[in-house]
Amino acid sequence: MSDALVMERLGDDTSSTAAAVGANRPKRLVYITGRHKMCDNSITTAKYNLATFVPKFLFEQFHRYANIFFLFIALMQQIPNVSPTGRYTTALPLIFILLVSAVKEIFEDIKRHRADRGVNTTLVLVLNKFSSQWEWRYWQQIQVGDIVKITNDQFFPSDLFLLASSEPNGMCYIETANLDGETNLKIRHSLKETTHCLSSEQLVSELSLASIQCDQPNRHLYEFQGNLKLSETVHPIGPENIVLRGAKLRNTNWIFGCVIYTGHESKLMMNSSVQAPIKRSNVEKITNKQTILLFAILLVICVISATASYIWKKQNKDHWYLDGLEDALSSNYFFVLLTFIILYNNLIPISLQVTLEMVRFIQASFINADIEMYCPEKDTPAMARTSNLNEELGQVKYILSDKTGTLTCNVMEFKKCSVAGIVFTEHDFPDLIQRLNSNESESYYIREFLTLLSVCQTVVPELSDTELTPDGKQMIRYQGASPDEAALVKGAQLIGFEFTARTPQCVFINALGTEEKYEILNVLDFTSDRKRMSTIVRTPEGKIKLYIKGADSVIYDRLSKSSEFGDTTETNLTAFANEGLRTLCCAVVDIEEKVYQDWNKKYIEAQTLESGPNAQSLFNGNQPEVALIVDGKTLNFAMTSELSQMFMEIALKCKAVICCRVSPAQKAEIVEAVKKTTNSITLAIGDGANDVAMIRAANVGVGISGLEGLQAVHSSDYAIAQFKFLSRLLLVHGSWSLSRLCKLILYSFYKNIALYILELWFASVSAWSGQAAFERWSLSLYNVIFTAAPPMVIGLFDRQCSAETMMKYPALYKTHADMFNVKLFWTWILSGVWHSLLLFWLTYFSVSNDTLWQHGRADGGYLVFGNMLFTYTVITVCLKAGLEINAWTWVTHAAIWGSIAMWFIYLMIYSRFWGLFELVGADMAGIDQMIFSSGVFWFGIGIIPLSALLVDISYKLISRTCFKTLTDQITEMELANSPSQQSMLLETARLFKNVFHVKRDKSKDGRRRHRQEVELDLQHGYAFSQEEHGAISQSNVIRSYDTTRSKPSGI
Repeated sequence: MSDALVMERLGDDTSSTAAAVGANRPKRLVYITGRHKMCDNSITTAKYNLATFVPKFLFEQFHRYANIFFLFIALMQQIPNVSPTGRYTTALPLIFILLVSAVKEIFEDIKRHRADRGVNTTLVLVLNKFSSQWEWRYWQQIQVGDIVKITNDQFFPSDLFLLASSEPNGMCYIETANLDGETNLKIRHSLKETTHCLSSEQLVSELSLASIQCDQPNRHLYEFQGNLKLSETVHPIGPENIVLRGAKLRNTNWIFGCVIYTGHESKLMMNSSVQAPIKRSNVEKITNKQTILLFAILLVICVISATASYIWKKQNKDHWYLDGLEDALSSNYFFVLLTFIILYNNLIPISLQVTLEMVRFIQASFINADIEMYCPEKDTPAMARTSNLNEELGQVKYILSDKTGTLTCNVMEFKKCSVAGIVFTEHDFPDLIQRLNSNESESYYIREFLTLLSVCQTVVPELSDTELTPDGKQMIRYQGASPDEAALVKGAQLIGFEFTARTPQCVFINALGTEEKYEILNVLDFTSDRKRMSTIVRTPEGKIKLYIKGADSVIYDRLSKSSEFGDTTETNLTAFANEGLRTLCCAVVDIEEKVYQDWNKKYIEAQTLESGPNAQSLFNGNQPEVALIVDGKTLNFAMTSELSQMFMEIALKCKAVICCRVSPAQKAEIVEAVKKTTNSITLAIGDGANDVAMIRAANVGVGISGLEGLQAVHSSDYAIAQFKFLSRLLLVHGSWSLSRLCKLILYSFYKNIALYILELWFASVSAWSGQAAFERWSLSLYNVIFTAAPPMVIGLFDRQCSAETMMKYPALYKTHADMFNVKLFWTWILSGVWHSLLLFWLTYFSVSNDTLWQHGRADGGYLVFGNMLFTYTVITVCLKAGLEINAWTWVTHAAIWGSIAMWFIYLMIYSRFWGLFELVGADMAGIDQMIFSSGVFWFGIGIIPLSALLVDISYKLISRTCFKTLTDQITEMELANSPSQQSMLLETARLFKNVFHVKRDKSKDGRRRHRQEVELDLQHGYAFSQEEHGAISQSNVIRSYDTTRSKPSGI
């Protein structure tokens, strides 16, 4: 099984319509070593460039309806005599918000451009046809028609037509995990007409006049139709002659290839989204919608206020100071309406966006600096490539995961074996050799087992030019299409049975120092139908033996009744599978000469039949915890318009869905289907270029910096080094970010409603004149200084449970689902209205019905009343933040009490500005002395805010006493075990410290215990990952090799 989604699923590119690709389109003509005006080979995954930044950035920012509204207000404030709050009190904050957002977007996109530059400036050897020399060039300089030389373990820079290689018959091994997720190596080969071109001189002299006619660029990975015109002869080219960008050359010294598709026209890039999408979180979308409704309510309030103003003036027009007003009533109605719109505009908090941007950016830094998500083996920390989706990590319902290299570590090692019922671990191999050399009964089985591992395989041995054995000899490297087989051969080598050489007819092994030669009579390839691989050999003693290895289900069916160790071995096999190890069974049988000859005659005459089901379903409607397994071809039919709805209904009833051998486009298609059908938050995670499309399609894309390049990381929203870090990313950072940002958004709307609805109540007692109750700069600084710290503290430090608790109780993750919804949003809005109602009328009645000062003066003007009311409001909203914060630490205290103190300090300073700066603060001169000398003011400080918060306090007490949630219960448990409140700050404090020191700290030893990753596979699996029905069968491949001869250098 090569690639999977764990609901989770994906698909294949070989649609029924694919065969017609290019049928009605003109063919591409490529002259080898020629020059062509076609797409260059540079790629970009960034969102912006110099030309598109301003329009795309503004388009994204003004998708937020609040920004459109504030732009409208800023423009309206420029009309003379309309704005009661000045001309620039909205424009300047809006410009500041856009600048902060622009800086953040530029910073994040620069990282994407750097990643793209790293790919585009990778070096590759390109043939200069004039000098017949190889020259180093950047990938981005490659053009269609160039001949390039790729060496072992290099990625292919573009789609290439294979010309020649270091291997027999122009063969090469390629790893396509970036393309289709399959770890098995595939074989490609050149045409026999170009195989002999093994040097740069031959390439120039024999191929300079050659041309290739092929399909136009398309996204179909497994299809290619073309012709090579050499002299006057035309030779067909198929997919087996093409290597694609994103694949890697493996187990092959070098290949020559002609570039046919470059850059964004390569098949890999055409399967990926061309541009990085602009993603917005679900919380932001809900906020946007509610902002529209809030704006509608604001307009209604403005119309009511303007109408009330019109009625009042009409009824009171006989006052002398309103002379001439009657003629202007109708014409001024619109301007009065604009006045109220500007007066009430901050019902929608303009400061929210800049607060969100700052908090999200710092939260992203927490993710980057989390030492628990640092991988010392790769020296790689976690990385938040965008900060706009932090809260989305806390709402994920479906995870769609690549399997190979993501769910699994993609590293094969020989760990354990059971021989004759005896288990040997890698630490017991010396004991295994000791038993082999003894005369005990199991020595025969041990020798046959090790011989099988050394002989029954399709790998090719090569002497390394750089690595030496402890005794100074050249180390043998094993090349093969299957990493599983290579691991088994290496395991036998470590024990003492070393596979040393291969010729077309024989294999040679060094068995504990003794050279042995085995004649290869037949090789029966592994297929998913057979689930086994067999080799018939003639031993040095002249005996014929059949060695077989494969899945336990097929091996056990073929065991003789005299087999002694079947039950014991099955028990050991189950134990291995339970440990997460991939397993297989081995067996051997002697064959008589006559029996073999009869069989071989029939085998030669036999015809290969292709059969087998395309999909298997373990689905049962009565069992919800089951898996649905489907391959790419079947998925093509399942995702048609007629069947897609039915398929999704079945899939969503399953515990997991696994899709095998699928294309990048199908991965994205299934992600989109899940999003559309469930309307839920999806997360896609992968480590290869074949995962880019689904990473971009999902609400949240996570890339793993694995062994398959960094294409997935470059296209992701978040990057981690290992799959196991995903749990911490979601359960801790996702939950915390969601909780904090939701509370921050709700609180920001609440505090603005609490203040600016006061203007409505004030208008009702001030003749609906549009006069502001507060001084204009006090209003402007309300969000910037006096109430800025509490939402920042909520967004950065608040948390109900520690990281350890969040990881210990994953059920807490589900409790965050209702943390932000329409009902909760309007509950907070109504809370703000209720508080404003109490704050205004309690203050109004206290001022109206009492003497403010002992000397008998009862009225100090509207600003005395306004500043008393403003003081009570600041205290109330700050204490409200205290009620909602769960983690009370010294930072929380500093934010709450410091904000209140800032208002008093500001009031005392600003009340003296007029004496120092004659143009500023004339209305506020001496206000602080008048307010602070009033006993009514000080009495109100103790009574009015507490009265406003009485309902909130009662609700908190009752809900946390009588209606405890799971979070409340676990929090109480945690507090009981850790009474020190100081511990609540430890996680964030560590993260703040690590933000500045992670680069230095990550090199220290012992920061995290290394936990070995094991591959999670189905029990009783079989350790084969090998291309089926490839361009060349494995039996033909191994008969092409003679490792006793040297290979061409390819100069």
